[in-house]
Formats: sequence, structure tokens, C-alpha cells
Amino acid sequence: MTSQLTNFSMEISYGAQWIELNDHERYIVHAETLQQRQKSFRRITASSAIVEGDVLVHSVADMITETVKVIVSGQDMIDMHDNVSELEALFEQFSYTIRVTKNDYREAWTCQAAPAINVEGGQVYLHNAMAIVSAQVPRYPAVVRERLSS
Repeated sequence: MTSQLTNFSMEISYGAQWIELNDHERYIVHAETLQQRQKSFRRITASSAIVEGDVLVHSVADMITETVKVIVSGQDMIDMHDNVSELEALFEQFSYTIRVTKNDYREAWTCQAAPAINVEGGQVYLHNAMAIVSAQVPRYPAVVRERLSS
């Protein structure tokens, strides 16, 4: 088992196909992707004059928001804008799956449409064929994990 990351892949489902978000041709997953995660819970509590504090009655994991940042490029400005539009369409799907592969470990998340997508274009004349797309992706707390090889 190696501790170095030698294989990283992030794919998003689109119908019956998988679109690679780290193909190094159109898309490169930004280094800030997957840097932090916060898990929260929906809680029902009860309080009474007899018991100190609150009593937890029920708790369930809430949606987790993942920040996915992708560097988008193209042969020219039109090609880059086409790639940005395709990426926006992927994150706007009602329901989809994102697969993240790190070496021989893979996670699959079931996600909902991103409520916020930000496109940073930078200097128009300097980087006219590159943009950074950042999406706030809400995903269900359940994760499917698998080992790809032994």
C-alpha cells in the first residue's frame, strides 16, 4: 500500500455515461476541492421544568455540501465557454452521482442540483481560454465506498 496519491479521478454521471472532471484536457479538479467537509444533523429536542437542559429525542444526518472547483480550459474562448456551459449543465441536474477515486479507493455520492455555481474568468486578455467553476454540491450523507484492487 502506498501513501502517495498516484491516481485521482472525479467523475459525474450524466444519463448513462460518466464525465471525467480531471481529464487534464478540458477539466482539472482544483486543489481546493475536497479540502473540508462539515456534517450537520437535524435534531428534535425536548425541554421540561423537571430535567436540566434539553433531551435529544431524535437526530438524523442532514445533507452535506461539498465545494467542487474545476479549472476549465479550451482551445479558444468559444471552446472554453462551451466547456463551462457543459459543466454547469452537469451540476444543474436534478439528481446525479459523483465518483471520487484516490488510488485504489473510491467513493460514490448521490447529489442534488447545485444551488450555487460561480464562474471566475480572470483577466480577459491574459486567460481567455481558462476559467474556474466552483459549485456548492449538496449530497446525501450516505456514501458508497469500495476498494478497487487488493
